[in-house]
Parts: sequence; C-alpha cells; structure tokens
Amino acid sequence: MAKLRPGRCIRDPKRAYTRVSKYKKLSYVKSSLGTKIVQFVSGNPNGKFNYSISVLSSRDIVIRDNAIEAARVAANKILSSKLSDENFLLVVKQYPHHFIREHKLAAVAQADRFWMGMSLSFGKVAGRAVRVRTGAELFRITVDESNAKVAEEAAKAIEKKLGFRMLLIPNYSK
Repeated sequence: MAKLRPGRCIRDPKRAYTRVSKYKKLSYVKSSLGTKIVQFVSGNPNGKFNYSISVLSSRDIVIRDNAIEAARVAANKILSSKLSDENFLLVVKQYPHHFIREHKLAAVAQADRFWMGMSLSFGKVAGRAVRVRTGAELFRITVDESNAKVAEEAAKAIEKKLGFRMLLIPNYSK
C-alpha cells in the first residue's frame, strides 16, 4: 500500500494549477475524495459560554484534511475528558476545498524520462487540503471562563498536531 507523502511536499502555497481545455467537460476534476474531517462542530452548539479562544494561522500555508482531523480529535479528547460534552464547543472554521494531485509514476526511478516532453502534467486526486492565509481562523474553542485553562491546553494540542506556530487569541464576552 502506498504511503501518504509528507506534508512538506504541499506545505508552501503556490498558485494551484487549473486545467483549462477547449472541451468544457475536460476542465473539471474527474473524481473528488470526500473530506476526512468527520465533524466540524463538537460539544454543545446551544450552550451559552463567555470565553473563547481562537486558533489563527501565523503564515500562509496549505494543510491536509487529515492533519486538521488529527488536531480536532486531539483537542476534542482533552475537552471531553476534562469537561463534559455539555461544557464546551469546538468548531473547525475552514473547509478543505483544494484538491491535492499526485502522479504515481513521478515518484519512481527514471522519472526524468517520464517528465520529458510532458507540459503541465498532473496526476489523479490524492487528497484534499485547506489553503490558509495569515491570520485566518482555523479553530474556535468556546467554554466558560472557569474552564479557560482546559481550552488553552486543547489549543496547544492543536498547535502541536499541525506542526507550525499558531496564534492563540483569547476572547472574553459577558
């Protein structure tokens, strides 16, 4: 079974290649994989909380959907084990619209011969990702002010799972 390519292969945001054909139906992506993010809202969406912490991106980056799901699971585990499901709200704010394409033959030996003469070659859809700008909100954790330490711990778990520096912005509302 083929492994997932490392995140460093897609991390830097560059202009996404869009295939344009003189035949309209050939311009579309043939198949799309479903997102690996299981749920975008965890906890109690109807609860009234007075403290929230926003997890913001500190730079332009492309993040895979499985990395976002791993961060969501880690934060949800901390929040639900230390608080009950009625005492927090965890929201994933970004949706993975960007398709990651891989050409399977490009990873083997003699790939230079394969690429010779092929202009704008691209492979099949291998996954989805989120293209994030600096300062964009990735997650929001909302709790009562008495549980602020647990929310900050969950936000730090998100930062560790995503593997780059995040901005953690606390918000108080009364």
